[in-house]
Amino acid sequence: MKIATWNIGSLYTEYSKNKKAIQSVLAENPVDVLCFQEFPNRMEDISNTLQWGQFSSYEYLECCPSHVCIGSMMGIAVFSKLPIRLISRIMLEPPDVPVEYNGRPEKIHQKAFLAFDVSTDKNQYLIITGHGFPFHRYHLENNEELFLSSYDELNHYIERSIKNAKGRTSIICGDFNARDIAQYIPALRESFVDLFQNDVTRTNGLKMDAVFVEKAKESWSKRIIKTALDHFMLVVQV
Repeated sequence: MKIATWNIGSLYTEYSKNKKAIQSVLAENPVDVLCFQEFPNRMEDISNTLQWGQFSSYEYLECCPSHVCIGSMMGIAVFSKLPIRLISRIMLEPPDVPVEYNGRPEKIHQKAFLAFDVSTDKNQYLIITGHGFPFHRYHLENNEELFLSSYDELNHYIERSIKNAKGRTSIICGDFNARDIAQYIPALRESFVDLFQNDVTRTNGLKMDAVFVEKAKESWSKRIIKTALDHFMLVVQV
C-alpha cells in the first residue's frame, strides 16, 4: 500500500496553473490512499481528484475558512482506491490569542483530524490524519506552547484510536504545523517514529509535515515529491 499526505492550501494562488500541477503529480505518482489538508470545499475539485488519481471513494471534513480563496471553505480530505471506513472525527478549537494578518485582527481557525480504517488483501490499517496548530500565517511557529491544551486533546484522541485499533497497524500523518510535534504528543513520542523527521517538507525550507509509523512494526520506504505548491507530497510505501 502507498499512502501520501499533501497540503494543497496554496492551490488558489494560481488556480489554473496549480490545478494542472496537481493532475500531473497524481498521474506520475499514483498512490492508494491520499490524505489532503486545506482541501477546498468544491465539488469540482473533489470530482477532478477522484478522476485524476483513479480513486473510488473519499471522506471530507470541512473545518475552516480558506485563507487564500476568500469566501470559500476548506478542510481535511481522504481519497482512496482501497475500501475505507470512517471511524471518528475531532475538531480542535484554537486558543484565544489575538493575532493579525496584514494589519487586520483575525481569529485563529479550527483544525481537525479524522481516523479511518483501510484494508488491503493482507493487512488492515488505522490511519489518523489532519491539520494541526500553530499556523504560519500568524508567525506562531515558535510559540507551540500556546497550543498545549489542543495538543493534549489531540494526544487523547490518538491514544483512544490506537487502543481501539485491535491489531491494525497505525499510521498518523498530516500537516502538523510544528517542527517536532512528537515533543507535545506523548502517544507519538512513545510508540511511533516520524519517517520524515530530518527532511524539509515545504518550499520555504521548513519541516511541518510528517508521517508517523509504528516502531519496528513493518518495513517502510519513503519519497518526497516536490510540487508547484508550497508543501511537498510525502509518500510512504508499506
